[in-house]
Amino acid sequence: MSALCLAAAKLFAAIPVASFTLAWTTPGDDVRWEQQWRVEKSQLRLLDARKRESDSAPTPGVGENMVKKRILVATGAGMPRYEICIDGRCRPLVSLLPGLEPDSSIEISACPDEAD
Repeated sequence: MSALCLAAAKLFAAIPVASFTLAWTTPGDDVRWEQQWRVEKSQLRLLDARKRESDSAPTPGVGENMVKKRILVATGAGMPRYEICIDGRCRPLVSLLPGLEPDSSIEISACPDEAD
């Protein structure tokens, strides 16, 4: 099964999942962004991106089918509060790495496949 790896400094978490949504709200406004990703071997494939204005339906984005080795997100004051959503259940990204220092960067990537 595919797994999503999260790493920051000496912290690490592996989440067995084939797809997930990375969501965040930009500071200072009520715009929520959502990107749907699929974990594929050693990469992440963007399936769709959307934004939601407060009190409105989602605005479809462009499923760019972009492929990345990793996604870097920053935490701390003034930064968006990122969430990981799996099977419709969202939780703060920082909650998956207990002990995370403020103003850290989190790397999101596909976990290496042991069969490779």
